[in-house]
Amino acid sequence: PVLLAPQPAWAEVAWQLKLPRSWQVFSTSDQPPPGTKQPVALVVAGNAESGSELSVLRVPIDTSAASSDKAGSEKLVGYFASKSPALSAKQAVEGLLASQKSARMQTKFGLTAEPVESVRNGRRYITYAFAASICQGQVEQGVQSSRCLDPETGNDIDQLERTHSITLTVDRSQGEDVLWLVDISVPTVGWDALKAAVGELAGSFEIGNAEKLEEERAAAEKEFNKVVAEIREKEEAQIKQQEQQQQQQKPQGVFGLFR
Repeated sequence: PVLLAPQPAWAEVAWQLKLPRSWQVFSTSDQPPPGTKQPVALVVAGNAESGSELSVLRVPIDTSAASSDKAGSEKLVGYFASKSPALSAKQAVEGLLASQKSARMQTKFGLTAEPVESVRNGRRYITYAFAASICQGQVEQGVQSSRCLDPETGNDIDQLERTHSITLTVDRSQGEDVLWLVDISVPTVGWDALKAAVGELAGSFEIGNAEKLEEERAAAEKEFNKVVAEIREKEEAQIKQQEQQQQQQKPQGVFGLFR
């Protein structure tokens, strides 16, 4: 299905994500009114078979003196505000990367794909990927590495190894700087097999003109219905052919032998 922002009670930012039909949507939230400072997970979804998870986040960016990372926020906002930014895509997301590196219970973090810029319908996006290890027990900090221990026995336990694909952009259409971010994660062991599908899903994320996105949604739905109709037509033809073959293979009676 194509996920679109619902009809708003105020002027919301139009967005879409072409979520595969095999995925299950766990929760959805409306966009908050302009001026709301709290981040919101607009969509949380997953695929049980592959262990994949997805979240679409809307995060107001604080560039005030009270910001916990004023410099990082200003870099990110400045990058998307400029048509020819002086910073690289990696420099623009330094603050975000620093935050992701210091996630609670995380024992390992490493970029697996450097931040790069792409453009869709005139809007710029940054995409990168990282692998992380999350300890679901007790973290013991070491000089060169950290251990994950069972708090009761003190024995080493397996960690949650996941690779994340991040796609983001900054929007200022409502007079405030807002980070839009899609986080798609899969078990690291399956990353190579799922990388192409993750890239296709991440590439379907767009925010922007509502009419343009609706045109794309309608076109995608028309193409999907066409494919479904063709499949059904082939299935019906195959069933009809099998019935004819079965009819021809029926044994003839005694009288039929002398005809």
